[in-house]
Amino acid sequence: MFLRTLFGMLLVSTSAPSLAAEVSGSKDLHHLTLRMLHDANPVFSPRVSVQEGRTAILTLEEKHGRRYTLVLDVAQTSAFVGEAAADLQWSLWQGEQFSGTLLQEGALTISPITVQAGARSGRPLGLYKQGLDAGPTDVQVLDYSRETPLLEADDALKACAIATTVASVRNSGCCGAKCQDGSGQSLKCCGASSCCACGTCCHVP
Repeated sequence: MFLRTLFGMLLVSTSAPSLAAEVSGSKDLHHLTLRMLHDANPVFSPRVSVQEGRTAILTLEEKHGRRYTLVLDVAQTSAFVGEAAADLQWSLWQGEQFSGTLLQEGALTISPITVQAGARSGRPLGLYKQGLDAGPTDVQVLDYSRETPLLEADDALKACAIATTVASVRNSGCCGAKCQDGSGQSLKCCGASSCCACGTCCHVP
């Protein structure tokens, strides 16, 4: 009985640092405000918070089944204009990802300074593409910031709790909400921490 108890204590003491290490290496949370235009008409203007290295998939669906799907990836990159920057990649679909019509694929290196400068000038940072069959699309980045998780290194119990929360968010999947702007649309958000559009927000539990 004594040996079993001793083994249990050793197991807990050796596993706690690994949990703390996992959390201390947790990745930044990126907050983005975007605007998408198709044929010069605004179709999707989401705000999304996504953890670095994760893929966020946002879907805006009309009550008759027509939908737009935005797929986002954010990765940290080297400093740009004297501050931390990020590589943003996306694809915009009319319909479902892969089975729908691909309207645009693009990539940008962004930082808070460059995004704010574009917004102030009236020419938001983004990418305009003339489609062959589906018409022109314009993807714009209106606002951007990043948040670095904080951790008290000497608090092993808190590290364990935070690690459990991070794992829960990572594995929980999607959230959804009905739009509150009278459009009759609905918003679905997968892979991100939270998404907002069309007068509503949803948060991944």
